[in-house]
Amino acid sequence: METIANGTKQIELIENLEDINQDITVQEIMEAIKEFKAQGPDDIHNQMIKHGGMAMVESLQLLFNWSYRIGYFPVKWKQFFIAPIPKPDKDHSQVQNHRPISLISCVAKVMERIITKRVMYYLHQNNLISKYQCGFQNNHSTYDLLLYMTEQIYQQFIKTQLFMHAAFLDISSAYDSIWRDINYEHNFI
Repeated sequence: METIANGTKQIELIENLEDINQDITVQEIMEAIKEFKAQGPDDIHNQMIKHGGMAMVESLQLLFNWSYRIGYFPVKWKQFFIAPIPKPDKDHSQVQNHRPISLISCVAKVMERIITKRVMYYLHQNNLISKYQCGFQNNHSTYDLLLYMTEQIYQQFIKTQLFMHAAFLDISSAYDSIWRDINYEHNFI
């Protein structure tokens, strides 16, 4: 695996991937399978895919490449179950004390992981993501940003002996309060 430095972290990249539009390989499929993840409404589990033999994986490869080439994501892969997961140390009889988790098809998740890995590779290769971007990045967290911000405040104070001001905003239930116009088929568990 090739690695590229991004800030203070290293990011693993797909070896010899020069064109993100090349055919999806069996190796990519096998690496994208997370064996112990919950299945979605199609009841196909990752263990079935992983242990279904080469015929299963090669069939997925054919399906994924067809889907990728024509830019079509099957409607059945967009269906999901919503499972309410109780927040720890909260009253579980209250609806607001649960997190909704969407359970989608494992086949869809495998395809999404492959595409995500390719897109992230492209973005990093072409320096399209800031080194300060920590959200949705492997091996990055808010601690990285806090360390950077602390370092910047310290450096500014040493240079000017002036204080630096910062404002932080934490919106309670931010995800639940945004307006979305979606039309997904879904089921509730």
